[in-house]
Amino acid sequence: MSQLLAFGLQGPALDVSVDGGSRFVAVVGEYRPGACRDGSAGNLLRIWDLKSAMPDLPVASTCLAARVNAIGPLTWKADKWVLPVYETRTKDDATTELMTFDFTCMACDASDERKSGLTPLMKERIEKYQPKELKVDRLKELYGI
Repeated sequence: MSQLLAFGLQGPALDVSVDGGSRFVAVVGEYRPGACRDGSAGNLLRIWDLKSAMPDLPVASTCLAARVNAIGPLTWKADKWVLPVYETRTKDDATTELMTFDFTCMACDASDERKSGLTPLMKERIEKYQPKELKVDRLKELYGI
């Protein structure tokens, strides 16, 4: 997972998924009130491309305004990378049902033949925030691990 503090899940991971080619790793955090930027509740989602030039930097960092139960592996569907997301919804009669929807990863590479590259926005963020490696001694000092 990313060493950049801004990309932390702010809580426990609910589910992790790795695609069949071991290229993409997706992690979804547990449902939390106020998790999304606008203050609404949801699940934080991070996706890393392990074959990119900077695998420590997520290619997707967003919030799913849903009650996510699980995620599936990223798959190539209809010219885009999609992540199956499973969520519980409460119906009008107070029963719950498991629903699924596809989250489209806009920043994931369109094809393995293309070189993984950083978007201009990602390059700007790296230059602005200058990610630093966390040393083992510092982790022990901060978190006791």
